[in-house]
Amino acid sequence: MLEYPCRMSKWNIIEAAQYHRDLKKMLKKYPRETGQMLVNLVRYRDALERNDNPLLLVQFPFVHRETSGCHALTQQPLSPAAQTRLYLYCHIDEHNLHLICLGDKHSQPGDNRFCSEYVKNLKS
Repeated sequence: MLEYPCRMSKWNIIEAAQYHRDLKKMLKKYPRETGQMLVNLVRYRDALERNDNPLLLVQFPFVHRETSGCHALTQQPLSPAAQTRLYLYCHIDEHNLHLICLGDKHSQPGDNRFCSEYVKNLKS
């Protein structure tokens, strides 16, 4: 489990098993990009702490809405860089921030399918 710099938080971070598998691969294949996504994750969570509404966080250039209903954090502003994404879901009712998986541009369709299933299982 990674340690995220934090103070007391009302948002719990839940790391899916797939997230751990992907993180290991991404750190080997894209170390710079993965590091920047983790920096962006800290910025995302800090902003979430301040306003509690994940829909407002698309103001950041590194946050993208995905077809799965999740947010994807990219490696921006790192340039030049491979296009990478860290997929997460904010379960607002329970104040849980789910880190689901990571991938690159080639794995995006499969990552979105995986995220859709993950979120569907959370809601059932």
